[in-house]
Amino acid sequence: MADHPGSADKFLYSLKEPESTIREVAEFAMREAMSRTKLTDAIGPQRAQIAAAVRNRIQDVLDSYQSGITITGVLFSKVDPPAAVEQAFKDVSAAQQDAQTYINQANAYRQQLVSKAQGETARFNAVYEQYRLAPEVTRRRLYLETMEQVLSGMDKTIVEASGVVPYLPLDQATKPAAAAAAATTNAQ
Repeated sequence: MADHPGSADKFLYSLKEPESTIREVAEFAMREAMSRTKLTDAIGPQRAQIAAAVRNRIQDVLDSYQSGITITGVLFSKVDPPAAVEQAFKDVSAAQQDAQTYINQANAYRQQLVSKAQGETARFNAVYEQYRLAPEVTRRRLYLETMEQVLSGMDKTIVEASGVVPYLPLDQATKPAAAAAAATTNAQ
């Protein structure tokens, strides 16, 4: 858009009431811009773009009137939703913030799952590589690790060819001795 040098004679003689004309053109341009814009955008992120569009529209109309007026800028002094819908607007704003929070939590959870899956994949690939090098040893190792996980929380009985031999739970045999030592220390 070219510069619009102001002209005092056009300002004084081309318009009957220049101040009211400017006010009415500005209101028209603002209403036109706001009719094409979401309220949340007008109050928030698109304020600068709306102000520029309003400024350009006002200037175009005033130029068509040959007013000699140059609009240098448009400033929104107060942008709030109407009082009748203010609570609803606050509710919508809170819901949008909640939605963004849920999206962020979902993305964090997704990233956690992806990282876990990548770790499990790397572990599987490492075991597979060992399996390819020594299949029988790896098979035996996987069997023993699985049995260790399954049987770790159970009472054990060892069955040998000569008969049944009860497993001696050494970890439990040391617990009563440790408890007695602690009781003796506390009593002193």
